[in-house]
This record gives sequence, C-alpha cells and structure tokens, in this order.
Amino acid sequence: MKLQQLVYQSKSTIPFSAEQLETLLRPWRMHNHAQRISGLLLYGDDDIIQVIEGPVENVHALYQTIAADARHYDVITLADGPIPERAFAEWSMGFSALDESRREQLAGYVGPNLAGPGTPVHPGQWPELTALLREFAAHQLS
Repeated sequence: MKLQQLVYQSKSTIPFSAEQLETLLRPWRMHNHAQRISGLLLYGDDDIIQVIEGPVENVHALYQTIAADARHYDVITLADGPIPERAFAEWSMGFSALDESRREQLAGYVGPNLAGPGTPVHPGQWPELTALLREFAAHQLS
C-alpha cells in the first residue's frame, strides 16, 4: 500500500475548548481508524495544524471533507506527497493543545512566507517539522 502524508494549517471560525475538541475527536478517530488514516491534530488560539497519513485516496478524500468544513477557514496545504512510512502510526488522530511558546516554535515552519495556496511541498522536504511535531506528540498527546 502506498502511503501519503498531507499537512495543512487553518484558522477555526470559533474558539474550541479542549473538552469540545475531545468530544469531536471521538467520531473522527473512529472514522480515521476505519479508513486506515493516522495523524496528529494541533490546536491553539484558533490555529489548527493537522497531519494526515494513510492510503492516498483515503487521505485526499478526508482532506476534501476537511477543506469544506465550515468550522475553519484559510485552509492551506503545507505538504502533500508520498512517504515511505507513517510518522504517527500509533494514532488515528493524536491531539495536542498548543500553548503560546509551542505556537511560536511552529511559526517559523508554517508561516505565510514558507507556503501558500497551490504551493505544497513534499513532506520529506521538512524533516525538522516532522521531528518537531513528533516531539509535541510525545510530550503532550491526550
């Protein structure tokens, strides 16, 4: 099976509490598990960063649904491409709330100067971003 990894960022239209997100995560995780999708969701101060990985068709079908979801806007694809193995295989959707210092750490990777609509890069071009996301997952996942 060929694996795909897609990373996007967006802004939520309304603020979500960690409790609200946990409630939403339950059905999302069940869906992702059934579709053989893994990944990570980071949220803080209305900023969303998500990594989705799995079979190519499943990843792109999920992303189409996500991009059309009215709960967020300014959905920008940061990276989209094949990967040799999953970076977040252990989670159907890991979740971490980002505090101010963590958001600042990511700002250099996901700022508007590095990506924009129509300019996704291959996931392998950002090994530092993947390593940083894995570090967040190891320390903060719920």
